[in-house]
Amino acid sequence: MTIRLSAHFEKLAPAGAFTPLPDTQLLYHQLRTATALEDAALVVNSYNTGTGKTRASLLHLLTLQGQRKNVLFIAPTNALIRQHVDDIRAFVTQHQLRFRVIEVNAEIVRSLGIDMAIPDRNGEKFYRLLQNPLEFYRQLGIPADDQRNLPFVIVVNPDIFHYMLFFRYGNHDQRNLFIAALQTFWYVVIDEFHYYDEKQLVSFLCFLIFWQELGYFDQGRKVCLLSATPNGQIETYLTTLLGSRWQHVSPDNEPEESATYRTIQTLSELDLDVTSATLDEWLSQHYISLEQWLCDEQDGAVISNSLDRINEAHDRLKGLDTCRITGPEPTEQRVQALSHRLLLATPVVDIGYNFDRQKIRQNIDFVICEGRFRDDVIQRIGRAGRVLGKNEQHHLSRAVALVSQDVAQAFQAYNGQTLTRRQFRDLLNTLDTLPPKHALETYMQVHGLAEAFYPVYKFSQILRPDEQEAEIERLVERFRTTLAPNSRQGIKSLRAFAAAFDAREKWVRAKESEKWDKSGWHSKTLLTNLTNYLSQIKSSKGVYITVTTDDARQYLQAVINDSTRRISLNQFIHGQYYLMRSLFAFRDSFNGPTAVLYDPDRLFSSQIFNSYDVLHMIRNYHLRVFEDRKDFSQCGETNLKGDYYIQLQRRRVPRLNIELTLDIENAQVGASNQEFFELLYCRRPVALCGLKLAVREKGGDNVHLPPTLREAIQKQYLTLLIVPERDSGALIATTRNMPIISYPLEVTFTDASSANFRAVLGSAAWHADALLRGHFRMRERREECDAIIL
Repeated sequence: MTIRLSAHFEKLAPAGAFTPLPDTQLLYHQLRTATALEDAALVVNSYNTGTGKTRASLLHLLTLQGQRKNVLFIAPTNALIRQHVDDIRAFVTQHQLRFRVIEVNAEIVRSLGIDMAIPDRNGEKFYRLLQNPLEFYRQLGIPADDQRNLPFVIVVNPDIFHYMLFFRYGNHDQRNLFIAALQTFWYVVIDEFHYYDEKQLVSFLCFLIFWQELGYFDQGRKVCLLSATPNGQIETYLTTLLGSRWQHVSPDNEPEESATYRTIQTLSELDLDVTSATLDEWLSQHYISLEQWLCDEQDGAVISNSLDRINEAHDRLKGLDTCRITGPEPTEQRVQALSHRLLLATPVVDIGYNFDRQKIRQNIDFVICEGRFRDDVIQRIGRAGRVLGKNEQHHLSRAVALVSQDVAQAFQAYNGQTLTRRQFRDLLNTLDTLPPKHALETYMQVHGLAEAFYPVYKFSQILRPDEQEAEIERLVERFRTTLAPNSRQGIKSLRAFAAAFDAREKWVRAKESEKWDKSGWHSKTLLTNLTNYLSQIKSSKGVYITVTTDDARQYLQAVINDSTRRISLNQFIHGQYYLMRSLFAFRDSFNGPTAVLYDPDRLFSSQIFNSYDVLHMIRNYHLRVFEDRKDFSQCGETNLKGDYYIQLQRRRVPRLNIELTLDIENAQVGASNQEFFELLYCRRPVALCGLKLAVREKGGDNVHLPPTLREAIQKQYLTLLIVPERDSGALIATTRNMPIISYPLEVTFTDASSANFRAVLGSAAWHADALLRGHFRMRERREECDAIIL
């Protein structure tokens, strides 16, 4: 089934239309972006991938020239940060602008001041960098004789920005960095805005709301969002927040007067094959075709959502000129990869990876890609046939989209047709079986306000006491109106939620002797959590029993004196803390233990030594597990350190399935039977410790795991959404087209009985809970009704 996508052209801006660069030929959307930023507080550019959106955003630097105003450029990955640093420096140099371009990531921040007498706190060092980058000129690569006090363009990843805005640096630096996030920059560019999921978008929407409500946009500060595939819900949020103060620069709203403008070709014609074959099936069936394309000096890319499948493809295509571009590959390997004809890539190339081969025609002639979401299909197909600025633009490109059977069937009606790129995009938007990657509205309605309230709560503590209440009320209503207009969460419950997290965090970080001092700093936290804990363990059969603080106070000394009870209360407090911390985390809150691996056959990557998640290794490889790092040293020398040290022996075919087990008695979870367990721990996010791993062959028996690997996650507090087996159908159906994975969970109770559940791990638990909230409420009402009838 083949569809021809016609060549794509972008309009050129009229000559001399951009006054600061009268002799430079711009694309029309670049001119539109620069012009829109003169009037609008915020501009979204959603033109196609590979058409110069980054350059469009940088044109505003010409307006800021000479005003001593700093710029923040946020890119989603460190690899893309380095690329943008090079691009921005080239732009600044080309146009002789007075800006200092500075790359910032966690490793760079840690390196600051290592030879200076300053506090070894990352927050302190980063704040000092923002105040005066010249203080760290050596680590930042600034020449010693260049002491110009220039405004700067900081290029940073979103994690650091989130830490600033959500008060996640140390106590001594939180306030300074939050204020710096709001006040340091006059122009903020957020690249690849579509990359971020609904939880992560809360950070950026919080920032925009603060800038709007605290008057920073009124001062003339600007924001530019870049995304080739923006989610329509974002437009709703921006309109609710900013009204007419924002503009969308889109191919769909070009002014009529531009209809006669000259154009330039940006994409070649492309033949798109749509198939429901798996990647392995397609490669095995078309090996000879691939070999011929490469012999014809065509360059291509295979893009999969799975590192497993890319490594399997690498094995299958060993006779061809291939190279892997994956997360575990070092930076130098990604650069060297461009000397090979066929690149085998994970989604790391979805985010702005530059396939620049210095060719006179398109850098990528063909792409074979998995397309689970419409964003992926548009982005990945757009990698092939980019001819902007190329001398030869007539060569036909190819793409193969590996999609679900439902999607492939929907394309049958278009077999043999020719579509424009816009028609193709409109077609994708009609396919319910090919959804957008992120379902924003559901998460925002259920959890968005609670997550967004935390920086509001912390911000209020900066204000004078007589200002706090009114400011909180004003900001919360703005957040509610923008993110979750149907939310009924009140300020009192939101404040209690945020305050409880702060108190638990201080308790968890306190010295052991201080934690259990009932007359010390943490006595109130101890008593409050004991009250909550006793209410939990005294509840049974669906009837919640409220324990008062006075009731709890009578038990407090007995709990402190009894080591078993103290362990149980300790686990309760830690569980509540880690649960809430996962809500406020930017990246996934679940990171498995790290394995340092010896890989002499380079099954996993191009490196003999590497490190990665041990769960991935268990699932995909036969392993030799070393006792410790000293034992591992027989394999050779490496500076890598991890929780486990292993050797990869061979790839598992088929891969193993990861499962989880939980022994109630050993884990000291306060639920003695299935009914009580479901009441306390099911159908809502929780954080538990004591989980163990099990593995099973697909459709087969359990596979033995060494005890050290079986217990790999036992000591971690993991955020989970645990779903009873009777709800598993709803879980699977609801998350079928979502980037959410659930695992079988077997729970063994104190009477030796067991029950099966499914569990979603990490930050995905919050997403799954939002999607299933309506089903859970319906199920609970039905079960209450059944109980009454019985």
